[in-house]
Amino acid sequence: MNQTNQLLALNLGKHRVPSSGISLANTVSVFVTLFLTFVSVLAIIYLILGGIQYITAGGDPKQIKAAKDQLTYAVIGLVVAIISFAVINVFSEFFGVTLLELPF
Repeated sequence: MNQTNQLLALNLGKHRVPSSGISLANTVSVFVTLFLTFVSVLAIIYLILGGIQYITAGGDPKQIKAAKDQLTYAVIGLVVAIISFAVINVFSEFFGVTLLELPF
């Protein structure tokens, strides 16, 4: 067993079990990245749907208000996702921890 494998192995008495390399930090990193990606894509989808709803409102004030509200909430959601991404990057750089990375 080379030195790298020795560092990744768990010592259980006589037996050495190789570690899979999955850690809590990797799991959190993947979760945070996937969550921010999901939220961003969802906000963009709602933005598109709100635009379509606004275009097809046909002058009805209730539908126009509903479309404007949907557009407003989608923009707010997208801004929150972008700010979250920026804050996580700042903390990652400050503490020297990688929080936004996919393992593949």
